[in-house]
Amino acid sequence: MIELAFTACSIVQGARCFEKTLLFSDVSLITCQTQGQQPLADWRNKHPNFTIGRWQCRPAGQFAKI
Repeated sequence: MIELAFTACSIVQGARCFEKTLLFSDVSLITCQTQGQQPLADWRNKHPNFTIGRWQCRPAGQFAKI
């Protein structure tokens, strides 16, 4: 399982940021890295009061939070 981890920051509440992850069971790490912008764009469209900062693909549950 691969997770796409990213930092989301509220544009309404100043610098309130948090880590969010999207899980994928049917993609490889390389696919996540090369095509990760589309799920991020979809998430951003559903959450218009947030910006997306740093993001990365990684094996799910194996790394510390970014």
